[in-house]
Amino acid sequence: PGSAFKPFVYAAALESGYSPASVITGLDEPIMTPQGAWTPEDGHSTASAMTMRTALRTSSNRAAVRMLQEVGIPQTVAYARRLGIGSLPSVPSLALGSGEVTLLSLTTAYGAFADSGFVHRPILIRQVLDAQGATLFQVRPTRQPAVSDTTAFLMANMLADVVDAGTAYHARQMGFRLPAAGKTGTTNKFADAWFVGFTPNLVAGVWVGFDHPRTIVRNGYAADLAVPLWTRFMISATKNDQPSWLTPPPGVVAVNICRMSGKLPSAGCDDVAVVTDSGKIVHRSLVSAEYFARGTEPHDRCDLHPGRSLFSTIAGALGIGRPPPVLVASDVAGVLPHDVVEPIATE
Repeated sequence: PGSAFKPFVYAAALESGYSPASVITGLDEPIMTPQGAWTPEDGHSTASAMTMRTALRTSSNRAAVRMLQEVGIPQTVAYARRLGIGSLPSVPSLALGSGEVTLLSLTTAYGAFADSGFVHRPILIRQVLDAQGATLFQVRPTRQPAVSDTTAFLMANMLADVVDAGTAYHARQMGFRLPAAGKTGTTNKFADAWFVGFTPNLVAGVWVGFDHPRTIVRNGYAADLAVPLWTRFMISATKNDQPSWLTPPPGVVAVNICRMSGKLPSAGCDDVAVVTDSGKIVHRSLVSAEYFARGTEPHDRCDLHPGRSLFSTIAGALGIGRPPPVLVASDVAGVLPHDVVEPIATE
């Protein structure tokens, strides 16, 4: 499944006491394996640390592997099995989706994030009637708890970023407007392209590939192959649905944090110099609301943006010894792409 497996790594982390604001560090450090030191390829970001939310939205390979190491491979495999994924290899590359899955099992597992952590048993034939309308056969839907309702909500909330401002943003560009969440996955040599996404009422998965694996098309990313197929289906399937999203369960609290440090905001967090992809410098607030499982919310203040002292503020106003701003790349800062777009000049 490629990166479409990453949500299960982070779900296991949330179950272990991590939060969407937990900062994953050491991303530049290689992972030790029996074959030697290994550093995953990562074309999404060069940051040496980032929050879990940013890591999932940007689909950072290094962050997913590091998170897997912190949570533990056995525990991640166990949670994936509870979600119905099946047997998986206990190797570091598991975080990047190196295990074999089916489209049915992957889609079923994502459904748990939309339904309070419950996995529903897939049903092909629901009911058989005779010519007189009498029921000859009927299957009663069954479901099993896999993760907590808190973890399910937090995962759905983070996966919504992928659709709204991540690798699945093409769905929005194509006109799909309902609140939704999901994750793309592209395997090595572009042999598989995945996207599984959901609304509160419907989960759907798409796989693109060949029976005998080979490159689908050059640079065939899931964002360009799988997401459009999912979007066209969902626009039709949900045309009568009203916009709605998941309600936070009782065990979830919302707290304002600094997107970069994952801690309570300091005075300087509302005015940070951010470098856009084009190299321009814009000032943006890194303060935003984040959801936490009750008891995991931060209590320390951000030490990355402490703000300026009264003396430095006065000196700066007088043009005396004003220090240059500390520049932060947009992916490091954890801001969404639409937050760093330069304002359009108007006459």
